Amino acid sequence: MPARQVGGSRNVATARLSQLIWKRQSRRAAPSVLRLRQWPCAAVSLHGVGKTAMKRRVFLILSVLVSDLAAAGNYSDQVLQQQLYQQQQLQQQQQRELQRLQLQIQQQKFDQDMEMMRQQQAQQLQLYQQQLQLQWQLAPFPPPARRSP
Repeated sequence: MPARQVGGSRNVATARLSQLIWKRQSRRAAPSVLRLRQWPCAAVSLHGVGKTAMKRRVFLILSVLVSDLAAAGNYSDQVLQQQLYQQQQLQQQQQRELQRLQLQIQQQKFDQDMEMMRQQQAQQLQLYQQQLQLQWQLAPFPPPARRSP
């Protein structure tokens, strides 16, 4: 709705405020703007209005604007809380993934160490068997025969 301009700077300012309010109303119908629709004369003009009526209308306009600001503040708080929750969830997920990878690395290192120890033990056993064979072959006399009880 276009604002009416009736002479005087006060009416021009009121018309501009009215224009902003109606422009906002066309974007989205907030509850405060719906309340303003019930009092369209409050946003149009203050020309020829007494002081008391003017105060009422200005108070109505200001209360609508304040409630809009409060609603916007609550909305932004909710958005921030949701973003914080999502960020915390993402951090927890990343922490779990990091722990899983650390455990996987530890398990791989343990498996490698066990395999290396097994190979070393196999080599030591093989060397021990070779030493026994050499000692057996180089012995100056045959080992004593076993006696049966």
